[in-house]
Amino acid sequence: MNMRKIILLEEKVRLGSEPDNPNLLQSLLTLLEEADTNYSKHYLKSLNLKILDLLLDTAIDESVPENWRHLCMDHVFKPLRNLYRLAKDDGDLSEINKICFVLSQKRECSE
Repeated sequence: MNMRKIILLEEKVRLGSEPDNPNLLQSLLTLLEEADTNYSKHYLKSLNLKILDLLLDTAIDESVPENWRHLCMDHVFKPLRNLYRLAKDDGDLSEINKICFVLSQKRECSE
């Protein structure tokens, strides 16, 4: 997939422009899973953080259809899981645990 298609895919996910097409989100998440292990850990970490931010930003954006926001929130665990796998020291784990803590607080507030 070329960069132009990836950017368009990210944009469609972020805007929820096709809320009845979960394949869009799945395509983006598949990119994470297919990321070549030849990439540096730094690049893979940045990519997962970018997708995590995209999903979270979409999930809290009230201008995006509600079903799409929920779908994005339901898939936040995938980049988080990858970040745990890429963690190389206690500092990385601490950073990820902070993200998880903030997510749990936001989830409690929305219920």
